[in-house]
Formats: sequence, C-alpha cells, structure tokens
Amino acid sequence: MPAVKRKDLVILLGMIIVFSILYSFISIQKHFHFQTFGWDTAVFDQQIYLFSRLQAPYSSLVKMNGLGDHFQLVPLFLGGLFYRIWRNVNMLFILQSIAACFSALPLYLITFHLLKKTKLSGLAVKFISLSVCFTYLFSVPFQSMLADEFHNEPFVAAPLLLMIYYLIKDKNLGYWVSFLIVLMTKEIFGLLGVPLGFYVFLKKRDIKKSLITAMLGLTTFYLLLFQVMPRLARTEKYFHFGEYNNPSYLVNKFVSKPSRLLTDFVNHPEKRKTISASLVSFGFLPLLSPAELIVPAFSLAVRFYDDTMPRLYAFNNHYAAPFIPLLAVGMSFGIYRLIRLFEKRKGHQKAWKLIGVYLILIAIGQNYVFHGPVNSILKPQFYQKEPWKKDAHELIARVPDQAILATQNSLLPHLSQRDEFYLLPEIGEAEFVAIDLADGPNKFSPLTQLQTETLIESLIENQQYQIVWQKNDSLLLEKIVD
Repeated sequence: MPAVKRKDLVILLGMIIVFSILYSFISIQKHFHFQTFGWDTAVFDQQIYLFSRLQAPYSSLVKMNGLGDHFQLVPLFLGGLFYRIWRNVNMLFILQSIAACFSALPLYLITFHLLKKTKLSGLAVKFISLSVCFTYLFSVPFQSMLADEFHNEPFVAAPLLLMIYYLIKDKNLGYWVSFLIVLMTKEIFGLLGVPLGFYVFLKKRDIKKSLITAMLGLTTFYLLLFQVMPRLARTEKYFHFGEYNNPSYLVNKFVSKPSRLLTDFVNHPEKRKTISASLVSFGFLPLLSPAELIVPAFSLAVRFYDDTMPRLYAFNNHYAAPFIPLLAVGMSFGIYRLIRLFEKRKGHQKAWKLIGVYLILIAIGQNYVFHGPVNSILKPQFYQKEPWKKDAHELIARVPDQAILATQNSLLPHLSQRDEFYLLPEIGEAEFVAIDLADGPNKFSPLTQLQTETLIESLIENQQYQIVWQKNDSLLLEKIVD
C-alpha cells in the first residue's frame, strides 16, 4: 500500500501556502477598498486588539464583553497571539486564510487513507488526493467563506476535519482534542455533537464514544448559551435569541407539525440555491456517500431553521463553515465509492484519470458559473485607487490613536483598535468624528448618506464639533470644549 511521503506533503503544503496568500491578498485588498464594515470586522478587531494587550475583549458596538456576544476562544487566542507580532487588522485576514486553508491537510489525509484501500497505484492515490484538495480550496463557497470579511466560523474547518480523520484512524486523543477545539471556536458548534455522535455510531459502532460526543456537544451548547454567555453579557438570555429562533420556539414548531422539518429546509429560493450550488461545487460526488451527508445537512439545518436572518440561507458568505469542509469529506468518500464501483468493471485503470480531470474541471468551471471572488484579481478596478479612497486613507492616518471616536460603517474597521468608539448616528463622548461622504454601498449603515450629511451639518451648526481637517468629501471633526 502507498504511504504518505514527505515530498507529497511538501506539494500539498505548497498548495496551502499559495491559496493562503491568494485569499489573504483578496481580503486585504477588499479591506483597502473599504469593503469591510463595522458590524463584522471592527467587532472582532477591537476584541482581539484588547485581548492582545491582556485586557477584557470588550466590544464597543455590542457594548459588552465580546465573549457574551460570541464565545470564540480559538479566534481570540490565535488573533491575540498574532497581534503580538503585528497589531494590524490585515493580520486577521492573513490568519483566517491560513487557518482555513490548513484544513486541506486533514482532507488530504482522509482521502489518501480511503484511496489506499483501493487497487489504485501510488501515483493515482496522490493525484486524486491532491485534486480533491485543489477542488476544495478553489471552490466558490470556500472562497466566499474567506472573502466575507473576518469571522470566527472559518476557524472550525481544520479541527473539524482533523476530528474526522482521527475518528477513521481510531486515534482517540486526537479526536477529543480536535472536538474540544471545535466547541471553543463558536458557541453554537456544540450542536454538531448530536449528528457527529450519530456519525460515530454509523462508522465505528462505538456507542460509548457516540454518546459522549453527543452529550459533550449538547452540554457545552447549553452551558454557554444559557449560563455562561448571559452572565458575561449581563443580559437575561443569550444575546442572539429572538422570538423566532430560540430553542423552545423551534421545538414547539416542529413538534406541532413535524413535516416542517423537511419543508422549512427548502422553503426559500436562497436555501435551494445554497444546496444545489454547493453540490455543483463538489461535482455531486457527496451524494454517493449518504452517511457523510448527515453532519453537513444538520449544519445547514441550524442555519435554515432560523427565520430571523435570511442572510443565513446564502451559500456565498462565512456561514459556509462548517458545511463546506464537511461536504468536502463527503466528496472524498463519494470518490472512494465510485472507484470501488469502477474496479468491478473492465478498464477501471483509467477511472482515476477521469475523476482527477473531472475534479479540476469542476473547480475551474464553477468560478465561471458562480463568479467566484478569485475572479476579482483579473479586474482592473480591483487595483485602482479612486481619489475618494486616497482622501479616506489620509483621513484615517490623521485620527489620533486611542482618541474616543465616532465614525461610519466603512471607516470603522480601519479605526477600531482603540478602547472606545461609536458607530454613527451614536456620538456619545466622542472626541473626534471621522467621516467620508463619498457615495458607496453600505458605507453609512444604519444611516443613509443624506441622513449622515444632515447629522454632520447639525454637529457643526450647533457648535458641538468643528472641522480640523478636510479634503474633498473626507472630514475630521474635533469636539469643541468649552
């Protein structure tokens, strides 16, 4: 049987490095062009910045300890560590890209482990295993997971796939350590313990490990959402629970009408698009291994049964984790089953070449069909720096460090490394107000551009703030002290 050799891992590592650099560049470039915003990147940046200075990870936007908003110890510790090297928000984009792309390593090991059970040659096993990783890393949902600003979800990809690898290799220590890392990446990932426990039973018939996995996941989920996080947030309940997405409402809904478990899974065009587009992205190969669809289907259900935020339904954002890494595992098992089927027929020696070519065509073709984020590097405007952007960057450089600041949605991620800030229209005790009045999508949210202009005019007319610097549509206002 072929074994994983060092030179093969070097090739895989080279692939991981190339994709990490590519996605880091795209994310940093988007940030440079003011396509990152306050309610995502700035929230994480401030918490990680404070934590790197050994302060509580407070969030000025949600106005609470950030762990009461999302219990994300893994991104927090990794971000804090890397911020000790370079305290710059671009470090987060680099870290996120590396962490997610590293998940190709356990995916390679899973695929290699499966294929070496077949009659394929060592070269064929390596070629298909690398092709699987290429398809995964180059898939549009994977790209979108990383190009959608900075979030905690992509950090689950590597430990989750390591967990599955250690499961099939019967390595208990690696399995449990990986699962604990999954649980500490985001509070809701404890729910994955239920389908993972069922999956463990199907694959290994290990009832003890199955039950412990399910109970550990559910217990962590309960303790975090119902005990720990409300105390950290100083709220009566989990910060993100609403009228139509809390567990009691969902249980009552499905108990009263069990058919909704199926209908609510596909009752929105975005849900159907996410399912179909994701399957297309992996060449429908996961369908050949139904057992491996259990956990990704459950991860989709967590999103699809929440009627409070339709953005959860889309396939082209950070919510693709953990669904996409899990679907990639299904692709590996699907290929294994397909090869075993070919081995029963004449001419099966050519099957691995056809599968490898098919995977590469799927990887490249989907970027044309779904307009993957990587396509942006071929567009001239991705590198152009319009005059308003030059002015905005000069404005950012003029804002004093650590001053209490009020600013808009598009500028905040560039200015969030401070103890306190406000998102307009909130002014609070801001010493400075930074504003870029050039038109652009989502720049002024939750205000409109006109409302923002009116607010700035009011601050000046009422002699609350005065302009201390201006260049075209970029202004820096300082509070007038009596």
